[in-house]
Amino acid sequence: MMETQVLIQEIQKKHQITLKPDDPVFVAVTLNELLLSQYLEKFQALLEEQNKLVVSQGIERLNQASAMGSEMVNRSLEALSQTLAENAPKVTNKFTTEIDVENLQYKDKAWHKMTSSSDWGVYTITACSFFVLGIMFKTFFLN
Repeated sequence: MMETQVLIQEIQKKHQITLKPDDPVFVAVTLNELLLSQYLEKFQALLEEQNKLVVSQGIERLNQASAMGSEMVNRSLEALSQTLAENAPKVTNKFTTEIDVENLQYKDKAWHKMTSSSDWGVYTITACSFFVLGIMFKTFFLN
């Protein structure tokens, strides 16, 4: 509460009126301060409650996004793994049928032209990119 003497001095300066500490106007001042402090306490309690609610909702949404991101990464990695598992035998078969392993030469020069090193580079970079993106996503969003 404001000190009565400070109020008396301020009123004297601004309005050239001298009040006494037992003046009835101070009853109104005290009553206003008491009411204001009550409402301030209620307001602060409501504000704290709202802050807790907002924080809990934010955490819940973050957890949902994390779960969705984890699911996306897992599905992507499963799809990549399945694609590699499906195509690995085909590539191995192609190598064994098209490469003379003993002489380390291609049996058919046309196949060599079709599967240049740049093609294999593209395949490798694509696979590695998905793998690295999956790891990055898990690292940044799921930890």
